[in-house]
Amino acid sequence: MERVMAELFMLANRFRLLNPVRELRAATVYAAQDVVTGQRFTAYLFRASLCSDSTVYDKLLQNLRAISGVSHPNLATIYAPGYEGGYCYIIYEEVEGQPLSEIIRREGPLPLDTALNIAVQICDGIDALHKAGITNGGVSPDDVMVTGEGLVKLLGAGVPSAIYSMGPSYRIWLDPLYLAPEQLRGGHINPATDVYAIGLIIYEMLCGTYPFQKNDTLRLEPLPMRAFNREISPELEQVVKTALQPEPSLRYRNARQLSQLLKNKVAIAQRIQPSLLERREPLPAPEEEEHIDWLALVLGAIALLAVAGMVILWTIVYNKYAGLL
Repeated sequence: MERVMAELFMLANRFRLLNPVRELRAATVYAAQDVVTGQRFTAYLFRASLCSDSTVYDKLLQNLRAISGVSHPNLATIYAPGYEGGYCYIIYEEVEGQPLSEIIRREGPLPLDTALNIAVQICDGIDALHKAGITNGGVSPDDVMVTGEGLVKLLGAGVPSAIYSMGPSYRIWLDPLYLAPEQLRGGHINPATDVYAIGLIIYEMLCGTYPFQKNDTLRLEPLPMRAFNREISPELEQVVKTALQPEPSLRYRNARQLSQLLKNKVAIAQRIQPSLLERREPLPAPEEEEHIDWLALVLGAIALLAVAGMVILWTIVYNKYAGLL
């Protein structure tokens, strides 16, 4: 993979590349520093061949600027997308943590509650893109950073869809293992495309392995999850299988729908009653204190006295009249 002379390379006349951190398919990730403030950042420097055509890098930067307007705790903040010396780049906030790919490689299947908690955070970050009308176009464990406190930050959000939109000749820079079947066919992408990618990551976190044989290009049926992890319930396995349906229309519609299902599973895994997470009905309004309507009582008493008086008067008159007969 190509690398620039980091110590000689300055981005936007302000951000100095310090050292390469990771190699990705489409970019090299560098530690970077603001030479004015001394603040540390993370920089994505895309391959020169991705940015060799001005029409292409203009489109890439247009997509990146649209993504930079989306803010969410699970998305790494973009400070400066740009073009410098033949390279497109993105300056992100510095995220101190480990790539999820390394965690899975080192630890194998993750504890159920840990895996589902990470999955929910990935869903919530992708959901922020969906609400902004952006399809991420795929996400891999390399793109997911997990801090020591368990906070998930997605790096490279929206980059896969930006590269995918450039056309077939540029899609070699996308990892085919984390593309949905419709992307492998060169078809239209939508939020259900991201659901597929999240399903792949959930499977890997829970099973410690990729869900399909590497030569299985059709991806019709993932390997049984419970063969790798007996703690997985049939219900949870069905959720993941639905996310991995080959046809987009058979998956969950978007990351939000998948997140809502997983939050229920997280609650069960952590022995929390799902009902405790539901919004409770408001308490009934307190009843008004009873008060005595004295006017009504007085008028009622007068009416009773009047009736009683009429009865007495009628009785006297009747008896007097009867005595004359």
